Amino acid sequence: MFNHARVVTLLLSVLICFTSLPTRAAWLDDYFVEHADHWINLNEQPSAQSLENRFYLLDFWTYCCINCIQAMPMVKKIHHDYGADISVIGIHSGKFSNERTELPIKRAIERYGINHAVFNDADYTIWKQFEVKGWPSLVLLNPDGDIVWRFFGEAPYEDVANAVERALTTYKGGTVNKVPFSVEAPLQTEHDSIFRYPSKVLALGHGRYALSDSGHDRVVILDQDFVVQESFEGFSSPQGLAVQGEHLYVADTAHHQIKRINLGTKAIDVIAGIGKRGPRLDGRVKSASNVNLASPWDITFWNGQLIIANAGTHQLLALDTETQMIKAIAGNGREYIDDGYFPKNSLSQPSALSVLGDVLYFLDSETSSLRRMDKDGKITTLIGKGLFDFGAIDGTKDTARMQHPLGLGVDTANKRLFIADSYNQIIRLYDIESGYLQTISGKPTEMEDLSLDSAGLRYHEPNDVLVQSGNTLLIVDTNNHRLIQFNPYTDKVDIYR
Repeated sequence: MFNHARVVTLLLSVLICFTSLPTRAAWLDDYFVEHADHWINLNEQPSAQSLENRFYLLDFWTYCCINCIQAMPMVKKIHHDYGADISVIGIHSGKFSNERTELPIKRAIERYGINHAVFNDADYTIWKQFEVKGWPSLVLLNPDGDIVWRFFGEAPYEDVANAVERALTTYKGGTVNKVPFSVEAPLQTEHDSIFRYPSKVLALGHGRYALSDSGHDRVVILDQDFVVQESFEGFSSPQGLAVQGEHLYVADTAHHQIKRINLGTKAIDVIAGIGKRGPRLDGRVKSASNVNLASPWDITFWNGQLIIANAGTHQLLALDTETQMIKAIAGNGREYIDDGYFPKNSLSQPSALSVLGDVLYFLDSETSSLRRMDKDGKITTLIGKGLFDFGAIDGTKDTARMQHPLGLGVDTANKRLFIADSYNQIIRLYDIESGYLQTISGKPTEMEDLSLDSAGLRYHEPNDVLVQSGNTLLIVDTNNHRLIQFNPYTDKVDIYR
């Protein structure tokens, strides 16, 4: 028999339960207050009242991600143009374990000049609440907690601006809270160093070195005592370096270009890229002057061509510096770790290149992998399993793990590779013949742990390592803004700032 009273009671119960649930805006405000210590860069923690009735643009990011890095200028411009009406909040949901604590996030904020509020979502609570699927993602909320727009990937500025303007003009609710957050200045930290977030280093011969002083947007020439002799300005977060004769080639990463410095005349010219972030390249040969690159992270000469780690499209490119023609030679654009031949192979943010004999070795930072490319184009993975397989484990292919490595040096005489295992804060040695990976310097702990290794060293995201004569390594200790000469056999250390 149909019981009307029972049905009405059940419906009322459901309605009461539903209406008692907090709105997304109320939930988010409560969570921000309850976890106030997760704010990374605010001068004062916001109160519950100060968070009410806001438009929120939530930018879900993780600082390792090249797509997040490439989206930063857009987010910064949105904050500049619409910050008087909406609250832009970077929700940092770190991929790697190194990215989930406060200090490395603070360094990333400083390095990239982020001036909007950032909240550490280390356990992915906000990520899950808004059903985010990947980095970067944007979610726009009105003061009632309604999701009025969302986007996965690198959103064009025009799309975001249109969504914000539409949300502002169509909202029919009450008064909107437009009081800005009190955000710390991102560039306030002082460093006892002439360098600022240095990244890649290269031996030029005759006791000279080239260094990408990325945080100062310059490339410097150093003498044998690591004193700056020359400085070349006008770059934007430069990374990889390569030399051929009197020409120093530079991966001008944030400008999405390859530039060439004539060390004799001091002239600088662009040889690849038109200065805009570009899409995936195919295997067809194109004019380098008309190509859009995407965050070229490292470069080296191999088989008579300049090889480019085009991190933003997860590809390797080959540039003929004589004809200035360019093409893709590895990576189909899918972010993964497929071996084999182009276009079936896939890469994941290639970040370091080195040559030993006829073989090109490279690091894919997002899969924490070491890989090789033979002259016939075949790619083989030596260390690494996948996008979320990382750690600090010594061993061979089946067991060894790294965490977002960024620097690769070659010991030609002994057929060994040295790796700056950046997010583990350590230097690794890979023996090519045995396939064994081992830690030789540093301690694989979180950055907040300031304990030293046996040589008295504590790295903070080292970005490169160069093998010198006499068993000495030159290490770019990026977040400590210094260069370190280290002999792994004697533990002798010299530091240059």
